[in-house]
Amino acid sequence: DRSAFFMVPHKASMIVKVSFSDDSMTGYSDWPTPLAETAPKFSGGAVADDGSLWFAPSSSPFILRFDPSTDAMTGYTFRDRTDCCDSPTYNFAGAVNINGIIWLCPYSAKAVVRVIPGNGGLTSYAEWPAGFNGKATAKFVSCTAVAEDIWFSPNEARAVVKFNTATGAMASFDAWPQSSSVE
Repeated sequence: DRSAFFMVPHKASMIVKVSFSDDSMTGYSDWPTPLAETAPKFSGGAVADDGSLWFAPSSSPFILRFDPSTDAMTGYTFRDRTDCCDSPTYNFAGAVNINGIIWLCPYSAKAVVRVIPGNGGLTSYAEWPAGFNGKATAKFVSCTAVAEDIWFSPNEARAVVKFNTATGAMASFDAWPQSSSVE
């Protein structure tokens, strides 16, 4: 409803809502299951078409859906999914909404993950472009949605990767300008 914004709890103990009308802050911490106090919990998120917020797990054991109209939190477990995640920490770098589907952007996860907002159903995409190591850690630091594509900004990866959400196809771009310091 654009009356407030919500801060993603990376190491904080709660989600914080800041109201635009009076600058008040409200905290939400009724987690579906307990979370470690100091571990990085979430790394970004996306707003679904119904207004719910989906938080991309960093070290959290679940993907979090937060409904700001009811304050309800629902967790969707993904840790048992070896097709996307091998590490207990730093799994995703963020999330985007494309055509009503939430997409999780990998940091150390070995796949891009599609989340169906209605039921939390997950699909992994790990067909990385030739020569790109999709199993590497710290691959991407963020992602941006443009039409049906997600562009992944490299952290330690040596290429920008474009993922087409309609086809699942990925392409990498590594022809960096000569004066850049990508190593």
